[in-house]
Amino acid sequence: MAGANRVAAAGVYEKHKQPFLDTVPGATSKELLVRDEDVQVLHGFQTMADAKAYRASARRRVRR
Repeated sequence: MAGANRVAAAGVYEKHKQPFLDTVPGATSKELLVRDEDVQVLHGFQTMADAKAYRASARRRVRR
């Protein structure tokens, strides 16, 4: 990922981190992983059920 795009990705991450932690049931963390080959966001949850519920809700949002 180009340097300018990494800066943009970090901005999006910062904008959405706290709202995610404040509103998603069971959310405990959201971390940005920047590597030479890609950028990933790692989400942490209290339980596996919380993680699965978030994943299912994210899939429903994408399909709309």
